[in-house]
Amino acid sequence: MQQHRLLIFNQIGKSKKSKLALLAILLLAIGIYDQFTEFLGDYWLAWWAAFLLIVTLWIYYAIMMRRASIQVRSKFLRLQGPIIGYNISYGRIHSVTSGKMEQHYKIEDLKKAERAIAKPFSGQTCLFVELASYPKSFRWRKLWFPRILFGTARRGLVCYVEDWMALSRDIESARSHRYARTEHPRHNEVGSLARTILADDVKF
Repeated sequence: MQQHRLLIFNQIGKSKKSKLALLAILLLAIGIYDQFTEFLGDYWLAWWAAFLLIVTLWIYYAIMMRRASIQVRSKFLRLQGPIIGYNISYGRIHSVTSGKMEQHYKIEDLKKAERAIAKPFSGQTCLFVELASYPKSFRWRKLWFPRILFGTARRGLVCYVEDWMALSRDIESARSHRYARTEHPRHNEVGSLARTILADDVKF
């Protein structure tokens, strides 16, 4: 398996983890101070609950975000998020080409939070994995992935990784090997391809 980290998630984590760390330290300091003064009164339990929530969010943005990647596996391409991932069969991939964020989104038209994430990648080359169709499971993708990870005019993944050319080579190599293994001398490949496409609708 070849794994390529998605840099967009690095940017999301970078913008959140420092603020959350400072907030967690502040809540902890006040919580410790309350142990001696009891100035929080009946709100001490809610205060510690808030502290645990902030720590959980920090773990998500500082650690879990590192899991986000494109994984090139032998049987399918996997879009892995911090928590959940989707499998995409190679039969769904229409093309793999280089591109830029501006081909899919105008920076000035994005929401403020999206603009802060996308701006560092403006002008940089990404890899666009165009899909003939999205797996059925992708209907929930916006709950787990940022909108700017997906194309607009064309279906597909806007992939900013450390080495987009290496990702392109890995995908094309996996596609070639996959097709070589499934090649059949008879002319009834439609059913086989359909089974391959349907096989990717499972998420973990």
